[in-house]
Amino acid sequence: MGKKRIILIDYLKAIAILFVILDHIGIAPSQSLVYCFGIRMAVPIFMVLSGYTFALSYEKQKSLKEMYSWKFLRGKLERFLVPAVVTCAFMWCINGNKSFFKMFFWGGYGQGAYYPGLMLQMLLIFPIMLKMLECKSVNVLIIVAVNVVLEVAAWLFEINNSLYRITIFRYITYIAVGILIFKGIKFTIWSLAVSFFLGVIYIYMIGRMGYQPYIFKNWSNTALPVVLYIFPIMYFLLNKMKDFNICGVVGKCLEVIGKASYHILFAQMFTRVMWVKFGSIEFWSVIFIRGVVSIVLGVIFWKMENVIRNRVRGLEF
Repeated sequence: MGKKRIILIDYLKAIAILFVILDHIGIAPSQSLVYCFGIRMAVPIFMVLSGYTFALSYEKQKSLKEMYSWKFLRGKLERFLVPAVVTCAFMWCINGNKSFFKMFFWGGYGQGAYYPGLMLQMLLIFPIMLKMLECKSVNVLIIVAVNVVLEVAAWLFEINNSLYRITIFRYITYIAVGILIFKGIKFTIWSLAVSFFLGVIYIYMIGRMGYQPYIFKNWSNTALPVVLYIFPIMYFLLNKMKDFNICGVVGKCLEVIGKASYHILFAQMFTRVMWVKFGSIEFWSVIFIRGVVSIVLGVIFWKMENVIRNRVRGLEF
């Protein structure tokens, strides 16, 4: 008998993708508290959840050989590549002067387009990270050190923002945190409180006071120190509220949006192009085209892919 699905994860994915849409629409001032401590946390939430859910899916794979086997990786590659390729094809039809493969190699075709590339990189590094943290949780310090080295290198060598944007290593501490939460590592209330407090100070200085650190100057508002803020929140939710369930239409809608979050990411890239071509700057047209339509198209995209995938699997048998 399989493990019970954690619906809270779908809720968190739904919240994160709604934050992504609101962020890309620009609905809140970049210095507002709602933006700094809420909307801007979309990617950190996704990355912690990625560490957690990947650890869950890799649980039965005991060796690196099994984790890197084609039989195991095939499903994950399909999961990340199929929606990306379909979206890339649509984008190419609209903007034929751009490379069909730009999304994968340079995170092109709009906001959020770098995410499939990050997930493909994650498939390469995750088994190693998981094995490191299975042996000793203290190895998280090595992972943090690698993250810091990347940030120092970005500062010293003035790494291009576009290149920095598409590397998974800027998020490896978030991923490690997700793995530790999945493993059930216990932290004292005081350590969590201190972490949260330091994270709040950092985000407030970056977002509200305009402070720009030397080391974390690339995407400062989602850089490594933000882990201090998001970690206690995710630790509490995934440990203390794992069985949380919202009844009725609201809960069902959030669950579906969460399951379709990856497809909604691509849909909002598509609607952005449509809005630029045919929309206007009128507030409600932005909300409808880049918000509501993105969600609806993403859910339809997700459902269609599931139907086709199930039929293909049926033919294979």
